[in-house]
Amino acid sequence: MKTVRVLLRLMCGFTILSIFGIWLYAFAPITAPWAEFGYYGKFHQVQRIIREMPELSIIDQWQHRDVSLEDFGFTVQRKDGYTTQIDFYDHSDQMRLSSDEDIRNYIASFI
Repeated sequence: MKTVRVLLRLMCGFTILSIFGIWLYAFAPITAPWAEFGYYGKFHQVQRIIREMPELSIIDQWQHRDVSLEDFGFTVQRKDGYTTQIDFYDHSDQMRLSSDEDIRNYIASFI
């Protein structure tokens, strides 16, 4: 009987931790730039990729915050002064890009 109670407590604890972990992954606004998952995941990934492109610098950014980070964008400037806006909108083709290479190619199409 004791063993059953211990197992039930462990299962409840594991279930609660799992639910909390899923909630944290999906909805918690982790703002650390290394967190390329959850609420700000795609934003951080795109920001990192732009910063890795030596010909570009970010001069402004915007975010549409809601239950999830639905839309965001960056105003970027090339070294020659050319400025453009790169936006990612919820349910758009560019928001579905997942690999760094695909996102880098999408950004390169603007510059």
